[in-house]
Amino acid sequence: MRLAWNSIFASFLCVQICVSFFIFVALEYRAGQNKIIFDEMYHVSIDWNKELNANHTKMPNEREIMRTRHINDAFIGIVRENLLLCRAVSRVDVVFIIHSSPEHHDRREILRGIFKKEKAFQNYTVRHVFLIGQRNDMKIKEIITQEFNQHGDIVQGRFVDSYKNLTYKAVMGVKWISQNCRNVKYVIKMDDDVYVSFRMFFTYIYQQYRHDTRVLCWSWKRSTVLVNRKGKWSVDKDDLKHYNLFPLDYCSGFAVIIPGAIIPALYKATRLVPFLWIDDYFLTGMARALVTKLCDLSPYHHYIIFPQDRVTCIKNPKLCKTVFSPNTKIRRLPIVKT
Repeated sequence: MRLAWNSIFASFLCVQICVSFFIFVALEYRAGQNKIIFDEMYHVSIDWNKELNANHTKMPNEREIMRTRHINDAFIGIVRENLLLCRAVSRVDVVFIIHSSPEHHDRREILRGIFKKEKAFQNYTVRHVFLIGQRNDMKIKEIITQEFNQHGDIVQGRFVDSYKNLTYKAVMGVKWISQNCRNVKYVIKMDDDVYVSFRMFFTYIYQQYRHDTRVLCWSWKRSTVLVNRKGKWSVDKDDLKHYNLFPLDYCSGFAVIIPGAIIPALYKATRLVPFLWIDDYFLTGMARALVTKLCDLSPYHHYIIFPQDRVTCIKNPKLCKTVFSPNTKIRRLPIVKT
């Protein structure tokens, strides 16, 4: 009798061991599959050496930079920033976040001169910051350090400043504003080669749209711009699959007006949508679509795009209400004829 019970117990123990073993194997397999799926969805490996081949240099902190990054990186490191920019006042009417390159010292000086000389906004509180990445060039580093020490108007991220990294720069801008300038009425994201008239902005946009929560800009209409698979603005074959046309309206990124009230939500949205290196579409198309609508200001002539129109406005300024105008030729995106 005792022998029979021992046999039954041994058989039961063997069954338990076998079941536990199979459960362990199944869980390990599923965890491995989940890790593969997670890595495919949320991670991208950046080959920074390839990014830097043009300069034949390596960035400092290479071990940190070469790590596998979250593609929607919520932890973009900051090298330089002025935390007191908005905190010294209770309310800021406008903050300009200006996309610049480290070597564009002359452009930044021109804009600083414009900000200093403008008298039309003396009754308003206006701030500006230049958003840049890093370059492994000692001369450029020294210039950036001198600019920051003198003006305190630079936010520098811990990423390589390159064309393909513009989305990181855009996300860094809205993240920085959401953390440091929550008291701002409007945020104007623009490039460092853009003409801006503060007088026209405060006369025709600030007052007219002051209760508006839409993003204001000169926009590309949905289903009119081709998704390029080759060339300078090429989109990878795995991005926007099955789309020949961009499915959302989005802003021409040279100058975009964003209500400060939606900046925190816009930053959160950048962490929810799939990554795309084309920063205009990523920020003001995909992320913006989760938060608010788009308002196209081009019919009101506040945006002058083409050189011939700019010349006309210069000759007859009373005919125009120009707020923004790019000083370089606008990029020619492939447009579908309608």
